[in-house]
Amino acid sequence: MGIVDMHQEFFGAPQDPAARPARRWLRRQGPDRQPAWRWLLPAAALMAALAYASSIFARHEVEAVVLAETRAELDARGYGWVTLAVDGQRVELGGVEPFAGAGHEAIVAAQAATCPTWAGRLPCASVVAANFIGLAPGAGAATPTDRGNAP
Repeated sequence: MGIVDMHQEFFGAPQDPAARPARRWLRRQGPDRQPAWRWLLPAAALMAALAYASSIFARHEVEAVVLAETRAELDARGYGWVTLAVDGQRVELGGVEPFAGAGHEAIVAAQAATCPTWAGRLPCASVVAANFIGLAPGAGAATPTDRGNAP
């Protein structure tokens, strides 16, 4: 018995390549195996829509807290004459200064206001802008000692 005979006995007779059935290398999806994009894309779209929708309500909530906390800080320091406008965390101050330099003190008070956050109390306003109107000379401007009685 030769090497060729032992090879054929162990592995079998060589086959004609044309006689073998052709294999198809197609990946077939079964009912239990769905492509990821069929559920991942709609889930991502839903999450994006929910994030956008909730951001509108979150903005109004942040503005309300910033307005309330800043107004409380200004009132506690005696700056009831200051008008407030809030856009997000941007605070705009206005009003008629009862004495020279009162506007700067109001800006410092607005910057000192803190709001509750998940990380503790942090400054409410990221930007404080002011547009104060000064009194005309001789119009009976109050002095810093009369601050509590100023209009």
